[in-house]
Amino acid sequence: MLVYWTNRLAWALSRKDTTAQVPVGALFVSSDIQNQAIPKVVAALRCIQQVDAVRSQRIKRQVKRILVVGSRLVAYGIWYRPLRMISLADDWVKDNATSCERIALTIVHEATHARLWCFGYDEPLRGRVERICNYQALVFASRLPEGATLVAIARAAMDRDPEDYSTERRRRRILDALETVLPKRIVALVARFSRGRAA
Repeated sequence: MLVYWTNRLAWALSRKDTTAQVPVGALFVSSDIQNQAIPKVVAALRCIQQVDAVRSQRIKRQVKRILVVGSRLVAYGIWYRPLRMISLADDWVKDNATSCERIALTIVHEATHARLWCFGYDEPLRGRVERICNYQALVFASRLPEGATLVAIARAAMDRDPEDYSTERRRRRILDALETVLPKRIVALVARFSRGRAA
C-alpha cells in the first residue's frame, strides 16, 4: 500500500509531457531531466511508433504513464501494475551514453510485462517471463536500422541467470541503491522491515 501511494504521489507531483502517445513525467525536475531526460523518453516513444506501429498502439492501450524516477542500481525500468506505469531510472535516462533507442528497448521490455500481467505470474515463473520480455526487446531491436548493439544487449539479457529476478536479489539491489543516498542506520531499518514482510 505504501508503494502504491508513493508512486501515485510521485506521479501527481511530477512535471509531465503529453506530446507522445503515453504521458511522460519526472518527479525531480532538475534542468538535466527537464532538458534532456524527458525529451529522450518522448523520442524513444516516437521511435517505437516509427519502427513498429502495431506495438506502439498496444503500448498506448496498456501503459498509462511513464515516470522518470529512481536509480539504475535497482533497474533501468520497472513495470508497476496498479498504476499501469513504467518507471525509468532517471540517472540512466539522462546519461549521455543512453540513447533514445536504448530507452525504447527498455520501454518495449516493460510494456511486455504489462501485456503478460493479465495472465498473472508468481516468482517461480519470473525468470521465464523475463526471457519473454527480453525476446520481445530483441525482436524490436532487430527492426532498428542500426540495432546490432541492442540486439546483442537483448540476447545477453535472455541468457541471464533466472535467480537474478528473485525477490531476494531485487530486495538486495534496492537496499544497495538506498545505501548511496541514506545513512546506514536507516537502510538497516528498511532491511529489517523488508525482510519481515518478505518472510
